[in-house]
Amino acid sequence: MTRSKKTSHSFLRSVGWAEQNDRFTVLFRLHAGSERGSSTPYGPIMVWQVPSNLATDPEFTAWCNMRYDMQERAQEREAAVENLKLEVPLPGL
Repeated sequence: MTRSKKTSHSFLRSVGWAEQNDRFTVLFRLHAGSERGSSTPYGPIMVWQVPSNLATDPEFTAWCNMRYDMQERAQEREAAVENLKLEVPLPGL
């Protein structure tokens, strides 16, 4: 049986922003840990330009995190399938 390492929760967190011409430039960075507690930033900073009314909307942030979670789960499934392909079956099975 193959054991998988439990990974900590990953989420996007806004780390900066600027407003220009009625648009927000929002800087996001991936964080690992707790959204309400301590977390560690990792990965590159992502720059998104969004309308100003969207950048301050909590539903927008929730949507971004949901999209990231869906993408992360898809990548985990692809990696699991690749790992299964690499495993050598035991003789007699």
